[in-house]
Amino acid sequence: MTTTSPTSDWSLTHLASGELLDRLTRLVQQDRQLTAELLAHVAEVDARKLYLDAACPSMFAYCTERLHLSEPAAYKRVRAARVARAFPVVLDMLARGDLHLAAVTVLAPHLTQANHTELLAAAVHKSKRGVEELVAARFPVADVPATVRKLPEPRAAVAAPLFAAVAPPRPGAAVTPSAPNTSPAAPARASEPVSTAPTALRPAVAPLAADRYRIQFTATREVRDRLREAQDLLSHQVPDGDLNAVIGQALDLLVRELKRTRFGATERPRTSAADADGTHRSAHVPNAIKRAVAERDGGQCTFVDAAGRRCQARRFLEYHHGDPQGQGGVHSVELITLRCRGHNGHAAARDYGAAHITAAIAAHRAGARLAPGPAQPPEEAHVAETTSRA
Repeated sequence: MTTTSPTSDWSLTHLASGELLDRLTRLVQQDRQLTAELLAHVAEVDARKLYLDAACPSMFAYCTERLHLSEPAAYKRVRAARVARAFPVVLDMLARGDLHLAAVTVLAPHLTQANHTELLAAAVHKSKRGVEELVAARFPVADVPATVRKLPEPRAAVAAPLFAAVAPPRPGAAVTPSAPNTSPAAPARASEPVSTAPTALRPAVAPLAADRYRIQFTATREVRDRLREAQDLLSHQVPDGDLNAVIGQALDLLVRELKRTRFGATERPRTSAADADGTHRSAHVPNAIKRAVAERDGGQCTFVDAAGRRCQARRFLEYHHGDPQGQGGVHSVELITLRCRGHNGHAAARDYGAAHITAAIAAHRAGARLAPGPAQPPEEAHVAETTSRA
């Protein structure tokens, strides 16, 4: 394989921000149109079995061996193409951006001539997780048994088809045209070891029904021991040791404690001392203000873009001072809002300058203090306030 030097400059630093966003939007629209066209071609090549003339046993093999797509990319496109052959409206919806490939692959086993119009319409603009929730609500499966078992020790593995580890079950007859050798997985070749490293089991939360979920993760021995201890301690309340009940109570306690430390939540709130004007000038946000802000903002980032769309983030939330504390601002419910880490840092860079924020973060991590100065936090506590709760 040979590499060539780049024939064009891919740098976009010369573009204004507005133009950059406009071009990105147009490219996404073009990508959707091209994806629909690509699937139409894959479907037709698959229908004519042209892959056989190319010395490939299946369309999946043609996509990976001749078109050099990755196994997951090839699987999604072959499966979506077969869905589109049965239900051509899928191509129009992909081209418009109503659906994405992940949504089509999740819906594939459940689409029929009787339900496809309603089911596709219900999936419009939903994320993959949202489509999984939709499918689980309409096609519930039985609960999985609660188990805690020891995993086998990692050992060297004999080669297996790489795709077999990631491919979901084949779609049903309603969306899979009858053709020989339609399985996307290629035959295993025992002479090619994959790896001696153990396969990592990714945590999984998958809906089984409208209000039932399968949760799977790998725990350490210490976590297993604490779980058993919790089952023992709850034996009077949960005699059968039901994992859902035990873990549910544990999470109730954890969430309550986290809300107490992060948002100052308490069943017996106390009013903190304020200055004569009703504001606070301490280094840290008082718990009374934390509680009020968290309740008012609903535990969600409050950043709103020019079109009025609010940021959906509920993770890595921080307290943002509309009147920066490092520039003489004070604590008050009216001036503090919840922001995610990204939008809080964006505001801090605007208020203090990107160079100062970079230096503040480096100094804070090194345990150093920045010298106080105009428009700068006077002490390390304010550095932390600027960089993580600006």
